[in-house]
Amino acid sequence: EDLTRMAESVRPDTEQLPEYRLGWMPAGYREFERTVLGSAVQETWLGRDASVTLLYAAGPVELPEGEAEAVKVNGMEAWYWQAEEPYESGGMTMSTGTIAGPGAAGVNTLAWKDPSTEICFRIHGTVDKDTMLQIAEQIKFPAQ
Repeated sequence: EDLTRMAESVRPDTEQLPEYRLGWMPAGYREFERTVLGSAVQETWLGRDASVTLLYAAGPVELPEGEAEAVKVNGMEAWYWQAEEPYESGGMTMSTGTIAGPGAAGVNTLAWKDPSTEICFRIHGTVDKDTMLQIAEQIKFPAQ
């Protein structure tokens, strides 16, 4: 009965997210795909036998387990998880790069929530912390 009531309460998500874009990437990276998933958007870039993925959503996003380091992204509180182990090429190869998922042991993760919009952001990839912060701080925000 509870499942039936929950299913009957489902409504379409009509609110569209703003269109954020990665404004800078390290040399050698190119946009691979951008997917709009209703209340979430994912943009993946390939380069140097690895990938960097930006995910932003109207609700919480999956984050790594373990302790995160507190950092700042454009003055906002953010969290950085260093990879559990050094990245090694492998996994699903697409064209000239490997797309690593957020749970992969060799992937670093940076996440924050914009307090003014309540939008949650996550970047994951094999680039180092400083590069990841530079990518995050140069996200192109929509016209206000």
